[in-house]
Amino acid sequence: MAAPKHIKTAEHVPGDLDPWVILEALSQGIAVFDSDAHLLHHNQRFIELFDFPEGFVNPGMPLGEIVEFNRARGVKDHNNPYATLGDLAGRIERRAGAFRVELELPDGHVLALRHAPLPGGGFVNTYTRITSRSIAEEEKRRNLELLQDVLANMADGVRVFDEELKLIAFNKRAFEMMDIPKEFQRIGMSYESLAEFTRRRGDYDSDASSDLASMEERLARAREGVGRSSLQQLPDGRIIQKRRNPMPGGGFVSTYSDITSLKRAEAALAEKAGELEAALDDLRRSNTELEQFAYVASHDLQEPLRMVGSYCQLLARRYGDKLGEDGKEFVGFAVDGAERMQKLINDLLMYSRVGTRGKEPAPVDLEKVIAAVEQNLKIAIGESAGTVTHDPLPTVMGDDVQMIQLLQNLIGNALKFRRDVPPAVHVSAEEDDKTPGRWTISVTDNGIGIEPAYFERIFLIFQRLHERGKYPGTGIGLAVCKKIVERHGGSISVESTPGEGTTFSFTLPKQGAQS
Repeated sequence: MAAPKHIKTAEHVPGDLDPWVILEALSQGIAVFDSDAHLLHHNQRFIELFDFPEGFVNPGMPLGEIVEFNRARGVKDHNNPYATLGDLAGRIERRAGAFRVELELPDGHVLALRHAPLPGGGFVNTYTRITSRSIAEEEKRRNLELLQDVLANMADGVRVFDEELKLIAFNKRAFEMMDIPKEFQRIGMSYESLAEFTRRRGDYDSDASSDLASMEERLARAREGVGRSSLQQLPDGRIIQKRRNPMPGGGFVSTYSDITSLKRAEAALAEKAGELEAALDDLRRSNTELEQFAYVASHDLQEPLRMVGSYCQLLARRYGDKLGEDGKEFVGFAVDGAERMQKLINDLLMYSRVGTRGKEPAPVDLEKVIAAVEQNLKIAIGESAGTVTHDPLPTVMGDDVQMIQLLQNLIGNALKFRRDVPPAVHVSAEEDDKTPGRWTISVTDNGIGIEPAYFERIFLIFQRLHERGKYPGTGIGLAVCKKIVERHGGSISVESTPGEGTTFSFTLPKQGAQS
């Protein structure tokens, strides 16, 4: 580039050397613009750094032409790929003040542009080529700053050690949580020094032996590049969860979480669980004793009750003509009471045997079960002009006898508690979406329905919702159903609309599943 006309030649003495001549000796590219953003002066290094074509740049050239030329050949903002060179020119034209950006050239080199306004208008741009090393160092510095910001805002403690087991990053929370003195809180501190401090203090580490392991063992573990998790109990009783994760290039990241409250809650929960298990053992024992008592008592009651009924009937046959109307009525009451008592005892025996006389679970085909139930209820179905239909039914794990008893009770109730239309009963099955490994079986009818207020009561033993003379039975059928389902690890529920019908649903384990 030819020097401006006012640049003095070499015969001038150094003391009179024009400053524009000095710019030619600089390693940076210099471009000076006036207040209208037209080029006043530049040095040869400016041309070389951008590799402009010969004769392209001339005094008086608008900044916009230079920017457009660079944009067209792929020069871009190195740190902001979404920004354009037009944005950069706009900042200059808006008198945005001094700033620094990095321009990436098509050949991959990066120039640092420093823009500085000049007094009275105009500005000067200085361009410096950044070496690959300086870019890497700058990137590293920025990453470390970002890392420190992240670490400072974390609830857990964090310490980062390099491959030489030197501390290269941390947050204060890590040292506060572990109650480490300030003299250890500095970059470059060795892992060995920190480990020795906690060892001498007497911290218990679940990842070490009872004497906290030798220092050689601890250093070997730190270098082996394997993730670890352990609990460390501090002298004040606090419990810290420590997690160590290796880094690809060597070294590791340690995180620290204060789980003292969690461990105390777990201990309290374990204590409560133990108390609950003891109470359940007592309840199981009481239930077993109660079932045994019910069986023995009802069995022992049958013989004297049978005798009472037999002699009352014999009395009515032999001396009925001598008893008079009142006497016959009284004997009839006694016989009826004995028969009802016999039914109650039989039902009580059946209820007590659900838990004590049941079979071990085995595959049970519900298609065969429903066929047996329909055969057993053939007379009741015919007398009521009812229909019993079903979808394809699965094979479940259970007691085949109790499965027949369960479905027979539910279908029998549907036939019994009917309206003035023929009863229609339908049995369906679907996989339980809440509990994998189980089937939900539903029995739906079009009967008289049940008021929601009685949904819980109907599953209690000897509970009746209707007068004894209107519907036969002792009120134990649904209690037996509930006990059978619960013995198989399931639950039973009811949905009903009075006057429209009822659906009983219960769950059973799939074939191969454990109840």
